[in-house]
Amino acid sequence: MVSGAHPHRRQLRRPRHESATGTLVALLLSTLVPVTLAAVALGWRPPMPAFGPWRTLLHGQEADPPPAAALPGSALPQGWFFPAASGDGTGARGFAVTDTDSVPMWTTFQELGGIAYLGFPLSQRYESDGQYFQLFQRALLRGDPSSGAVVPTALLDQLHAAGFDEQLAAQWMIPPIEVPAEGEPTGDQWTERLDWLLGDYPALRQYVNDAPAARRLFGLPTSAVHDAGGFYIVRFQKGALQLWKEDVAWAAAGTVTPVNVGEIAVALGYLGSAPLVPEPAPSSR
Repeated sequence: MVSGAHPHRRQLRRPRHESATGTLVALLLSTLVPVTLAAVALGWRPPMPAFGPWRTLLHGQEADPPPAAALPGSALPQGWFFPAASGDGTGARGFAVTDTDSVPMWTTFQELGGIAYLGFPLSQRYESDGQYFQLFQRALLRGDPSSGAVVPTALLDQLHAAGFDEQLAAQWMIPPIEVPAEGEPTGDQWTERLDWLLGDYPALRQYVNDAPAARRLFGLPTSAVHDAGGFYIVRFQKGALQLWKEDVAWAAAGTVTPVNVGEIAVALGYLGSAPLVPEPAPSSR
């Protein structure tokens, strides 16, 4: 075997004071380690900064999440009250989004990305045929009180069935259905159709990939990507996405934004029976 020591290098002796220091350290460790282990066993944890996985190992939990962006309005026992724009500017009236009556609208709203993806509420919760509904700027949520499930409805498919495709194209540049879809897509259907229709538009595909619960939120794409002049647009079962080709007041070139299909449904008169009038805030009722 070949020795690991260099043949022409003298072996260095450890200085006497280093040996003494090592002995002292060993004595301290022999005392502190058992005491520390005993304290940990009794529940003590050393104070630690939020170092992600290190904190998980030492404290058994993830680092505290950063504070959520402040929402307009006020908290309710089972949800949130969103003020509506009012003539007097007080915001004393608005819409409550709650988990009451075994229908977790508020929880689902947050799971689906909140204001960034659904926008603000446009209606109170209302009942139709034993189901509960609530309209938002970019989605119509439906809740089943018997199962507790809340899902975004296929709102653009509904507008298609109601005969609004011509108006959708003329007024909002939303293309007609070119690839029909039914029901909730499977994972394979989802991946295959995204690759097929959005493969040449990485910004659109990335937006969908980044969205929480995107399959539930959008459904399947039902059109190719169309060039609408200042933007590209693609239709889904439950909404539509725009990819801006040039800067506009609300988006930079290359940005993807969801279409406010809930506002479009209101403008078309499709939700005539929905309670679209803001109500007083809970504290002022």
